[in-house]
Amino acid sequence: MRRSLSRHRFERIGLSIGIVLAIFIIVAVINVVRQSDQGPMEPTPEPTTEPTTAPATPATPATPKITFDPEPEPEPGSLLHMLGYAPDRLQDDSLPLSDIARYANIQHWMDAQGVEIPEGPDDPNWDEWQQQLPALAIPEVLSTRGTDSVWINTYGFGLHQVHQVLAVGSPPDYVLVMRGDFDEDTLVASWAENGYQAVRVDGVTYWSLYPGGSVDLSAPASRPALGNMNNIVLLEDGTLIATSRADRLEQTIRDINAENSTMAENGDIRTLLSSGIEPENLVTATLLKGTVLEELSVPSPETTITTPVAELPQAQLLLTGLHIQPGKEQRTTMVVVAVYDSAADATAAHNRARNILTSGTSSVTGTPHSNRVHPLAMRVVSSGDGQQLLLLHLTLLNGPRDWLQIIEDRDLGYLMWPRVP
Repeated sequence: MRRSLSRHRFERIGLSIGIVLAIFIIVAVINVVRQSDQGPMEPTPEPTTEPTTAPATPATPATPKITFDPEPEPEPGSLLHMLGYAPDRLQDDSLPLSDIARYANIQHWMDAQGVEIPEGPDDPNWDEWQQQLPALAIPEVLSTRGTDSVWINTYGFGLHQVHQVLAVGSPPDYVLVMRGDFDEDTLVASWAENGYQAVRVDGVTYWSLYPGGSVDLSAPASRPALGNMNNIVLLEDGTLIATSRADRLEQTIRDINAENSTMAENGDIRTLLSSGIEPENLVTATLLKGTVLEELSVPSPETTITTPVAELPQAQLLLTGLHIQPGKEQRTTMVVVAVYDSAADATAAHNRARNILTSGTSSVTGTPHSNRVHPLAMRVVSSGDGQQLLLLHLTLLNGPRDWLQIIEDRDLGYLMWPRVP
């Protein structure tokens, strides 16, 4: 009986051992399966040794946030982007006047105003669209003639198809750069029908009324644009460029191909546009030489209209325009940026502008500057190459289109310096 119990005890022990061994084997098998086919929630640990296969391309590191960016990436259609299609006429000294460039982002402005861009003169939105144009620095030849049927039939497009426009220089020596909704077949058919001839240069075909380089307004196709559309090229990306002289357009084509001699690569221009003004929010602007701020005459003591004359440094460059700050409460301001050679010069200009804007009288209107503009923000910004920029945001009390009138009137007495005889 005792032997029988012992035998049963050994059998139970053996059975227990067998069950433990079976469980151990099952667990081991499950671990092997998990290691060979892991799910996304249980990632494989990083190997401690060098991988035998080529590593994946590492992610691009995040760009550090800095206050001053000397090389901002241009937004398509922005001022800096459009300058990339124009030769650096500031560097080659081919701009005899103070005017450097005029720019207008027509599409951006119309979107901000809630105005639909018309499809043509018969569109119900035509009149409302036209009423918005005077706020923008569109070249006069395009703003006054680009809506006529004669212009449209001659050149194959109208101003209503232009989304952004840049004019570098002064008429009749403009370089006109336009982006928009253009139809290549319509353009080429219009040019061929109106006497343009195809010319090939540096792998690009452009169309010219006078391939020899002369400028003559006798051709009917030259008259609607007053010669400014004598030579035209449509680039592969849909950008339209026109000049009065063939050699100017050929220079433009070469500079675009070189990618290093356009106005977008000019160091002074890039400094100006990276001054914290958010150039992608500029809907229209003018670029001017600092000489535009030279006061040609000082009021005599008998004159009742006076502007305080004080020692003021000479600005090197000037940018003015309309700036739209996006957001729930969209804000439009006139932006003014002046470039100076030193912090002392910029600070002196800042203090003088602040005093005159708040308490000075305009020599143009005979009324206080504060009746026309109100300083919203003013600051001095230091560039990476030592230049100093005075940045002003002004509220326009007579509406946004008054900014262009201010520039045309040269009503900038708070920044102007007296001419030395």
